[in-house]
Amino acid sequence: MALKRQFLSIMMIVFIALAGVVFILGAYERHDDDQFTTKVIVLEAKNMAFNKTNPTLILRVGEPVKFIIKNEDRGMLHDFVIEELEVTTSKPLKYGQSEEIVFTPTQKGEYDYFCSYHSVMMRGKVIILDTI
Repeated sequence: MALKRQFLSIMMIVFIALAGVVFILGAYERHDDDQFTTKVIVLEAKNMAFNKTNPTLILRVGEPVKFIIKNEDRGMLHDFVIEELEVTTSKPLKYGQSEEIVFTPTQKGEYDYFCSYHSVMMRGKVIILDTI
């Protein structure tokens, strides 16, 4: 009887230890994914707007972001600028062209993004929040 009780106690300790290891590894993997995953945001310039509505873009400090800017407006030049953060396309984009911009925010805040050719109509907000 004592041997059975001792065996059950050891099994219980092993089970609790394994559960703890699984929990720690699970938390570690989630942290790694959050830290290194690049957020992809596709912005299509068409009919004098980005994605029809010039959406507010929500980012986090330290979260890498890849902007994919596409010009789908025939006969128009477009670009993408976040002036305060020095984020911009390298050149004006003609119809059918696209460009990728990779950026990692380092400070929280609220900023404007726009097309410098049509800044009255093609303008939206970027909100950068603290890290998680």
